[in-house]
Amino acid sequence: MVKKYTPVLIVLLLSTLYSCKKAQYEYPGDLAKTTSAPADTSKGYAPVTTNSYIKYRIVTGTKVDTTTNTATGTTTTINNKIYNVVAISSLTYGTSAGYYSNINHVYTARAVDAPSGVTLELEYLVDNLGVGATWKAPVTDNGFIKGYPAQILGAITEKNINKTVSGIPFSYVTHTTLQLQYDVGGGFITLGSFEYYIAKGIGIIEIDSSLVIPGNAITNSISSIIAYNIK
Repeated sequence: MVKKYTPVLIVLLLSTLYSCKKAQYEYPGDLAKTTSAPADTSKGYAPVTTNSYIKYRIVTGTKVDTTTNTATGTTTTINNKIYNVVAISSLTYGTSAGYYSNINHVYTARAVDAPSGVTLELEYLVDNLGVGATWKAPVTDNGFIKGYPAQILGAITEKNINKTVSGIPFSYVTHTTLQLQYDVGGGFITLGSFEYYIAKGIGIIEIDSSLVIPGNAITNSISSIIAYNIK
């Protein structure tokens, strides 16, 4: 049986910030308070500008959290890979750091989950693949979570769509589907799925997730962008 595993481990990691120039939207509970400008799509799906931020509302079952993810303008090297550093402030879990990279069209998010202490690294987008293309990648440095082999099976589900989240319209959105898979004996099985929506020139705008834990009910979570200020 799979050991206890919290969905926050994925939600906190993947509600990531990537920002761009000349785009701003403020939604402090008032949709009328809006200023916006076209996103700079030349910056790709994860441009980072110092002091830009994105806020997310994360609903997991009956629990609600809000995170503010702010680009620090600094980088660090982990396992010979260069990451951009983002400060993550959660109302529930306090402050932490997130690490994000974009190398050879592969977008990766890395962070330590506050409740469990597990470090995950997930490839959530490969932007030069077409619809229907897939990829596989380990989710930790050693390929294990809680003693079991674990991987992500990713797929490009849609490209260049329009999507509205929290009343905010976005264009040039890529939709990816990630399956979190464990090998608990007998081969990999899918115990979680994540639908990512990533707007070009902005970053991740929504994550819809579902985790199935043996012996427990299915846990669903939605992370939605509610505000951003791009310098």
